[in-house]
Amino acid sequence: MNQKTLPFFKAISSINAGVFNRGVLIQHAIALAISDTSPIPSSDVKENVDAAFNNFARLRAESHIAEFNEITPINVANVINLTRAYWVARYRIAFGINRIFSGTDYLDSVSGLSSAISPDELNILNESMGDFSFLYEAVRKSIDAINAP
Repeated sequence: MNQKTLPFFKAISSINAGVFNRGVLIQHAIALAISDTSPIPSSDVKENVDAAFNNFARLRAESHIAEFNEITPINVANVINLTRAYWVARYRIAFGINRIFSGTDYLDSVSGLSSAISPDELNILNESMGDFSFLYEAVRKSIDAINAP
């Protein structure tokens, strides 16, 4: 562990959640924070959005995920998939990608996140919003420190 990830280490040490819930909170906080700090294209890329993620954000995301995985074991593949889902949601919102409004899930029609977040995980995130917010802020501080020159 290095000094740059100390806020994250302190945060995960203070979360009082069950093992499964704690893992969900940590993985989503890491994925969302990495997504929020990763660049998106400055204009609509007329290609597959997943390919755009790979071109613009994946390497940086993998590097950050590796830093956090050194502190606490996480499902790296899952966190990469969550990071991609959050990043794609940001991209779709930024560029107003055509959406298909169907079914009864407005949020999924707008964001596309329900395919990445299970109902159980969503319940955990909803019920533990305070802990999630605390973890997210700690991850953001760590990422800012890692990215600082």
